[in-house]
Amino acid sequence: MPVKENNAPKLSSSYLTQKAAGYMLAAGNAVKSENKSSSSKNKSSNKK
Repeated sequence: MPVKENNAPKLSSSYLTQKAAGYMLAAGNAVKSENKSSSSKNKSSNKK
């Protein structure tokens, strides 16, 4: 592989790592909100 291509993965990998971390944080926040909504739904259903 050419040297130019060898330099590219380092930049893209760090960029993808940061992007992946952002996605994981967003996914974690989404799960937390889903858990809150589901727990509130369960409480309301239990009251019924």
